[in-house]
This record gives sequence, C-alpha cells and structure tokens, in this order.
Amino acid sequence: MLNAIYIDCMPGPTHHYGGHAVGNIASQKSKSSASNPQQAALEWLEKVWQVHQLGGIQLIMPPHRRPLSIHRKHPQLHHLSSAFMWMANAGYFFPSVDSHHNDHCFIPSFMCSSSHRNKEHTIHRYWINKMLAANTTVLTRINLNDEGAANHIRLWGDMNRPALNVFVHAPQSTPVKARQTMASIKKVLEKAQLKHALLLTQNATAIDAGVFHNDIISFGFQNKLFCHQASFENQKDAISLLNKKYHNIFQQPLHVIEVSNNELTLPEAVESYLFNSQIILTSTGATLLCPQPVASHPKARPIVNKWVSEGHIQAACFTPIQSSLMNGGGPACLRLSVYLNDHEIDAIPSVFFMTNQRYLQLKGIILALYPTTFSYVNSITNDSVPRDIVREIEQLFKVTT
Repeated sequence: MLNAIYIDCMPGPTHHYGGHAVGNIASQKSKSSASNPQQAALEWLEKVWQVHQLGGIQLIMPPHRRPLSIHRKHPQLHHLSSAFMWMANAGYFFPSVDSHHNDHCFIPSFMCSSSHRNKEHTIHRYWINKMLAANTTVLTRINLNDEGAANHIRLWGDMNRPALNVFVHAPQSTPVKARQTMASIKKVLEKAQLKHALLLTQNATAIDAGVFHNDIISFGFQNKLFCHQASFENQKDAISLLNKKYHNIFQQPLHVIEVSNNELTLPEAVESYLFNSQIILTSTGATLLCPQPVASHPKARPIVNKWVSEGHIQAACFTPIQSSLMNGGGPACLRLSVYLNDHEIDAIPSVFFMTNQRYLQLKGIILALYPTTFSYVNSITNDSVPRDIVREIEQLFKVTT
C-alpha cells in the first residue's frame, strides 16, 4: 500500500527578505525587513518535528549552498536566497501507478523566470536522487517556466490505484507574469505519461489578489477538494467537469468543500494562508497543519473547526512559521509529497528521516552556528557568507563532494 511521505528542505543561513517574488504580497511587504536565519531554521525544525510527532513520515534534506560557486566572486542579494526551502516548487512526484512509466518518477521544476530560483533544480535533483534512487527515476526538467507541485493536486479513490492528477495554470492574460502556463503543464504531462489528468485555469482575480500559486487558494486529497469560490476561472463549470471526471474514474462522488466569499474574502484567504495548510496522512486519518495565524483569525478558524466537525479532516493543529510566511510560504509550501510503499520506504537511506537524534543534532547546529541577523552588505564586505555551515550540515547526510 502506498504511504504519503513529506520532504522538507532546511532554510539556509542566508535567509532574508529580498522581495524577489513579484506577485507575492507577503514577499513584497517584507522587502528589506530584518531577517533572523536562526529563527527561520528553528521554526522550520519545529514544523518538521511536529509532522513527525503527528505520525507523518518526514524526510529532510540540507540547505543549498549559497552563493553557488559560479556567483561567489560577485554575489548579488538574490544569489543568497533561501527560497529552495519551499519544496512544493521543487518539482512533481508521480507514483508508478499513476503513469505508464514502470517506476515512480520525479520531474524537477525549472523556475527560469525567477533569477533567485532558476538554479535550484540541479540541487533538488541531486538530493532526490540520493533519497529515492532505489525506486524513483529522476527525469530531466522541462524547458519552460514551471513551479512544480504548488500548482498540482492529486486525488484518488483507492491509494493503490491510478489517481487523478489536477494541474492549475494561469490564464493567457494575467496582471503579473504567469508562474505556471498551460504550455509548461502539457510538457510535464508529455514527460510523465499520466493515465488520468485534468487541467484547470486559475482565476485571474485571485492572481491579482496575491494568489501566485494555486496552493494558496485550494488543496485536495483522496476524494476531497477544498477551494475558495474564486479559485478557478468559470468555477461552476470547472468543478462540474472535475466532478464528472472523478466520478467516471472512481465510480464515487468527489466532495467539494467550497468556501464562499461571505465566509472568507479573497484578501482574507491570502492574509490567513488557510488554504496553504498541509494535509498529513497517517494510518489513523488526516490532520490539517495550519499556519499559526489561522488559529486567531476570526473567519479562518471557524472554517477549520467546521471542516473538523463535518468529518472532512480528523483534526487540525497549528505551526508558528512566521519567517516563512513573511516570504509567502505556509506549511504546504514547505513540503513535497511523495507516495511509496513500505518496502520502498525501507530502501531510503536512514540519514534522511526525521528522528529524535536528527532533531537534536540540527537544533544544536542552528543554535551554535546560524546567525541571528543577516546583512547582505556586511556579508559581501567582510566575505563572511556562511557557506561552511551548510557544509557541516551536509556531513550529517554523509555527503561527499
């Protein structure tokens, strides 16, 4: 039987608020704010520890080196970005049951329009190979701008049978440059050879309101889709099409849990990051891990309580990841979901699993070595970009370079 596994990447010691992400309201609001890389890393560590404590299968990878060697002589601020921590953008994982490939496959995303992220795919590909080489084929990226699983929802009837993979792309005309296009998704489909797929168009109004990725406005798992009423273009028709396709494949209804604008306005959805909560699947059910602001939000919290009381999810809990949220990333942004059976999980090198020992090791390194402030000017002037910290963390994963 397939199990859901979550892969998170540790924030780096040069975590900062550079305002690099156009269309991302949180990123733009935080531009030039003082950053605390140690706090960012500790918040991340507590989040992945929480997933582990809740019974989720949690894998972790070390931060990317910054700056890369090619930028080391003349590093600019965007070369020091820690955006690789948002693993939902790392690419797509498709279990073999979903495709005509014999193996599971991972397709790294190529964020070629983002100067601070367009080299991430090489390092993500390296680490995914290290983790999953025993059972997953890592394919080459596509040659178009693609932002990965943040614009993808996997729905299924039986976890061990082919799922319906839903992809969401921007309309042809958008207020800001499209993060995900129909052309890029079609290239992904061509490479992945999926058995069941559906493309939907994101609502342009939502993009203009700060919904730069689909996972800020909707999410889903199994036979459930959670979405705001402004998630998709021509939403009534889009959901009707999705319902029909789901029923034809699985011979059961899809449960669409739609939040109206009266319950939560579009700006409130973006402000709270409710829909960027992470679903954690375990043998006992589904838990929703929400960003901490949802807990005190006068409209978002009642919605979560309603989802629990109606049985859509088993429970909800909250995680304080303020440093990530200030750059526009909630719990769902921080993880990549993959699906493996017990035998395949056993084949993953043990160094990648979150354990009590790994938690204590990483916490010790963060407290001892991570800076509590980061200054681009001071780092460049004093040649003090903390690359050695990342190398020390890599040693925990028995990396040789």
